[in-house]
Amino acid sequence: KSEEYLKKSLLIAREINAKDIIREIYVVMAKMHALQGKYQLAYEDHIKYSAIKDTLLNEESLSQINEMQTKYETEKKDKELVLKNAEIKQKTLESEKEQVFRYALFGGLFLTLVFGIFIFNRFRITQKQKRIIEIQKQQVEIQKEMVEMKQHEILDSIHYAKRIQKSMLTTEKYIEKELKRLMKK
Repeated sequence: KSEEYLKKSLLIAREINAKDIIREIYVVMAKMHALQGKYQLAYEDHIKYSAIKDTLLNEESLSQINEMQTKYETEKKDKELVLKNAEIKQKTLESEKEQVFRYALFGGLFLTLVFGIFIFNRFRITQKQKRIIEIQKQQVEIQKEMVEMKQHEILDSIHYAKRIQKSMLTTEKYIEKELKRLMKK
């Protein structure tokens, strides 16, 4: 049912062009498919999530760049009018370049960190799944041994009962034989 509702909400989100909601829906769908063991679908959902996320980041970046560019031009004109000093303009440009470089560097480091965390998380999940499989395998082996022991006990009981029956039948035949012999006398 949750998959059905997610698909419906995805259609609605697309109709209203709510990219943030679409992105969140793909994240939830990827997690849901991963939990269901549908790793191919989970991977596809994650790719769609990444594409939407990149689109949103690009839109935000363009908006920020336009905003920064507008600010830069306004500041530049103000400084030209007020200071009319080429040396001050060059220092301002250099400091802005350094700041953009720092932002780019920190942004790159942040993305690398996020990617590393994602890879580490996937690795932990894989390790947990391996441990669960190993535990289940051990449980199956223990159950197999228990079944074999029970089967052996049952067979031993059957053989024991058979021996008892054989020994009793021999005694009854002997009694009948003796009774016949006594009756003849």
